[in-house]
Amino acid sequence: MPRARNIKPGFFKNDQLAECGSVCMILFAGLWGIADYNGNMEYRPKRIKIETIPYFNDNIEDCIDILENAGFLRRYTVDEKEYLHICCFQKHQNPHKNERDAGTSIPKPTKDGIKTEQEPSYDGSDPADTGFLNPDSLSLIPDSIKDIHAKSPVTFRVPAQAVVDLYHKKLPKHPQVIKLTDARRANIKQRWREDMDTLEAWGEYFDYVAKSEFLTGRVSPTNGRSKPFMADLEWLTKAANIAKVVEGKYHG
Repeated sequence: MPRARNIKPGFFKNDQLAECGSVCMILFAGLWGIADYNGNMEYRPKRIKIETIPYFNDNIEDCIDILENAGFLRRYTVDEKEYLHICCFQKHQNPHKNERDAGTSIPKPTKDGIKTEQEPSYDGSDPADTGFLNPDSLSLIPDSIKDIHAKSPVTFRVPAQAVVDLYHKKLPKHPQVIKLTDARRANIKQRWREDMDTLEAWGEYFDYVAKSEFLTGRVSPTNGRSKPFMADLEWLTKAANIAKVVEGKYHG
């Protein structure tokens, strides 16, 4: 059963969290209530969605991917079972004594292969000493995400649905993606691994596509076509086509 937690104004002013999207912000706040007093929980996407964002159609796993890539969460495995950890949870929340006294069945994440009794504050500060989110801290993540990842490697998940959402937002007149198929997801993942490894990069790419009259169907049909060519997601996520686009071959 979800627990009561506290939110201070700093939560709403966190620009890094805001970049994850409004649904991700709501999900992140909801995860605090699911987590135990160490900031850990079982990674059960369907149950998490029901407890946090039941009225949204967003893909829960993609939302968690986005928050993990941004450094707010990290997944870990103990005895072949997957869990979710809220980074620096103890810095911003101080659960009730009764909750601690009751104990928890959720194992803690490991750091350098060793289970820690309490996750340290990576920016050198002490854990919160009240039951409220620290009002003076606008950042809910460590100062150096790279330092944490170097000490405790994280396997990042590609937020494929978020890329599709950007495609729809930036190119609203282009063929819509009704279903994120395995083939489409694979294309996005492969491009992410190669060089387009941020949502910002994808946004800039789609913005550049939008400037091309040819790719956006604003030229007369050629080669006997009845309609002008308009690039869809499959076409735009193929490596050879991306290379041609960024080299300006379709920008006249």
